[in-house]
Amino acid sequence: MQIRSFGCRSWLTLPFSPGQLSRSGAITFDDDADKFIVGYTGIHGFGSVTWVYDFEHAQELPPNLSGPTCGSTAQFGWYGSVLVGDENCGVRMAGLPQNALAATIIALTPHTASLAGVPPVRPSCFLLVPNVGPSSLGTLGVGFGPDVAFPFPLRESLPAMTLYFQGAHFDATGTQVLTTQRLAVDIVR
Repeated sequence: MQIRSFGCRSWLTLPFSPGQLSRSGAITFDDDADKFIVGYTGIHGFGSVTWVYDFEHAQELPPNLSGPTCGSTAQFGWYGSVLVGDENCGVRMAGLPQNALAATIIALTPHTASLAGVPPVRPSCFLLVPNVGPSSLGTLGVGFGPDVAFPFPLRESLPAMTLYFQGAHFDATGTQVLTTQRLAVDIVR
């Protein structure tokens, strides 16, 4: 965990008798504010004081879309948090034609290659993440529209990194494949 903000507030002053030494502490996670709260007591001058500190994960850039699309009207995005350890997150494609077959590719690096001449892909489409090679991680499976979620749990063993995703789906006629923009997601440890 990285410390983004470090705040110390004198929270409560308690009576203290000279000669007594008292220390205790506790930690909790505030999921509404997405931060850890640590409180402890100690001796300060001739009194006992309770201090409260808050630790937050470093704020990373929100997931963002880039690159060209070729007529896909699908809303392609990330759901859930970007924190390592979150099991309720992944990629979602919404607004697809009814029963349109859809898939998502995942990679460690961005890529740009024209898909012109690749049947049945629309000629103006681009591959924006590698689908082969050492930085390709494969696909997250397939699904059928109009809305498809591709879960991607962020396991505890993952390091901080950027992952790249791209969606592909059939059009309403079921004869051409369209691609989405590239989605970059910065994973926070």
